Amino acid sequence: MVVASLDGEFTVKRTGVDRRSSGWLLPENSKYPVIPVEPETGYSIFGVVSYCLHQRGVEGRV
Repeated sequence: MVVASLDGEFTVKRTGVDRRSSGWLLPENSKYPVIPVEPETGYSIFGVVSYCLHQRGVEGRV
């Protein structure tokens, strides 16, 4: 999980990279789309999530 800045907006997502070095920001909630990250995208990793104050549940449950 990372805190990423994408076009001036912050978001918390998982990251993914394929063999061609294309990247994605992957949401935990399946209701939201995967965000492709291209070299021309205004994207940077602001930080890495290392601790969560609440327990993550199954989608649809808290």
